[in-house]
Amino acid sequence: MSIGYIFRVRISSFFAGAAAAFGLGLYVLQGDYQATHHILSQQTKELFSSLDGRISELEKLKQNATSSEEQQSSEQVLTCYIEKFAGANAYVNPLTTGKSK
Repeated sequence: MSIGYIFRVRISSFFAGAAAAFGLGLYVLQGDYQATHHILSQQTKELFSSLDGRISELEKLKQNATSSEEQQSSEQVLTCYIEKFAGANAYVNPLTTGKSK
């Protein structure tokens, strides 16, 4: 046996081992990548669902506030008209109080 033959066998064994280690490393990294991707997608879904819930609650509050403001403004307008009408009636009809003009 020559030294060149043994050297070639050792080099080829080294590269075969390196290729096997590289393949095994890629397999492990792929599994880690998939697990991490799954975890991150779950966290993102949870955050977006909680954000959607908060947004819907704010929209409900805004809708309730808007409807109550509209109701208050309509009540204020109605009260203003009633006060004007009552004031006009009291002024126009002095006979109800028993006094004449």
